[in-house]
Amino acid sequence: MVSKETSEQIFQRLKEDPLNNVCFDCSSRNPDWASVSNGIFLCLQCAGIHRGYGVHISFVRSLSMDTWTIKQLKIMTVGGNKALADFFANYNIPADLPSNISKYKTRAAQYYRDKIKIVAEGINYEAPQPIQEVGILPIEEEERKFPEPPRQQAEQSSSGFSWTKTFGSALTMTQNIGKKIADKTKEISQKPIVQEWEAKTKQAFSAAVEKTKEWSEAPSVQNIKEKTTNAIKEISQSSAVQNIKDKTKSALTSIAGKARETYDSIHSRPQDQESSQEYERLPSQENERLPNQ
Repeated sequence: MVSKETSEQIFQRLKEDPLNNVCFDCSSRNPDWASVSNGIFLCLQCAGIHRGYGVHISFVRSLSMDTWTIKQLKIMTVGGNKALADFFANYNIPADLPSNISKYKTRAAQYYRDKIKIVAEGINYEAPQPIQEVGILPIEEEERKFPEPPRQQAEQSSSGFSWTKTFGSALTMTQNIGKKIADKTKEISQKPIVQEWEAKTKQAFSAAVEKTKEWSEAPSVQNIKEKTTNAIKEISQSSAVQNIKDKTKSALTSIAGKARETYDSIHSRPQDQESSQEYERLPSQENERLPNQ
């Protein structure tokens, strides 16, 4: 990281160019933010829009509140609003296009980000520039390149190991394996021998269903059903079963009669009747005493 005084001096020198003194996207004056990935200056509102693109498209930093690395300052020095505006002009991409239009997600913009990143390190960028017809196409998912922010650099140990890169590689590998399995399964299912097995399996299942239906309607099975039904009916009508039913009914009737006699004997006691009559007279007695109180 460089000191805040150093970064302020560099930005002050870069803003001597009038085009760097306005927001690249909306032309608002005195921009205080920047897209390091694209090497341009932005206002607060447009910087928020750039954050929504993701760090693989636009890595946003504040000129005054964030700390800067030498590499990031070199990218801003190599880039600048004019450089990107001239580059977009080669593809008929206007510099004042609204930020919600995906001009930063074109192949041309990806080429430009890669170029200023390499040139900032003092290396010639030899990759061929895409032609206009190709440059205006959107970038593919696999072409995205994620710049490593300082937080990810802090996660990286002195041995060069990075948890972020390791888990990212593992996830990509898992997704690729899953896709290969799905493609292979589809390929196998479309082979003639597999389709033949599937047809034979369906025929065998249909034959089993028909055989089961045929068996259930066979005379021997129907005879067994009829004999079973008759046996159950005969048992239910036998004298032993009827005798059990009659005794059970008689016992229940006797229990119910005993319960009724017990209930009547309790409620027919004289003291209970007197108590009940005494209770019914209480309200009138209370009313008679009220005037004397």
